[in-house]
Amino acid sequence: LLAVACGGDDDGRPMDMGTDAGAVTPGTDAGSVTPGYMVSGLLTGLTVSIPSTYAVLVVVTGSLLLPLYAMMTIALVVCNVLGFAHAFFGWQLGHSEAIAATICLGFAVDYCVHLCHGYLHSPQPNRRAKAADALATMGVTVTAGALTTAGSAGIMAGCQALVFSKMGVLIVFTTLNSLVYSLGFFAPLVLLA
Repeated sequence: LLAVACGGDDDGRPMDMGTDAGAVTPGTDAGSVTPGYMVSGLLTGLTVSIPSTYAVLVVVTGSLLLPLYAMMTIALVVCNVLGFAHAFFGWQLGHSEAIAATICLGFAVDYCVHLCHGYLHSPQPNRRAKAADALATMGVTVTAGALTTAGSAGIMAGCQALVFSKMGVLIVFTTLNSLVYSLGFFAPLVLLA
């Protein structure tokens, strides 16, 4: 159904823009074989960005636990989305997936950071009240942001160019996973912080 919605060829697969300049190759994915540099580049990017994100969150929050919980949530989101893309769609790590994985990390951070901010700036006296206040003040904002992002990425998933189609699908799944994990995993963990 998704392949047909993406403006696919006769066999239901989206048209790829091809690897040659100006070539359009129906029903092929130039990134179906994962080159070693793609895997090492993605791992290098994650190796740099994850500790950097943790360090920034430690400095900003002044806590060691809240950033740890945020990083656990982010790791779950990224692993879930990339695992789903591989298991459900059969996508290998190619150019579009490597770019989308980096974007995936950025979207996964967003909602946790908003809830962290709401928790830290809550005037409430204890953890439970701070968590409830963070969900009351930032939960609506996070949910609205997730719905608008998923909606716009859902439109992008309908593109005929495979790279944009895949990116749209991955952004939709990242956004929805990030929303679920932020509200259903991260928010209960802040009660322990």
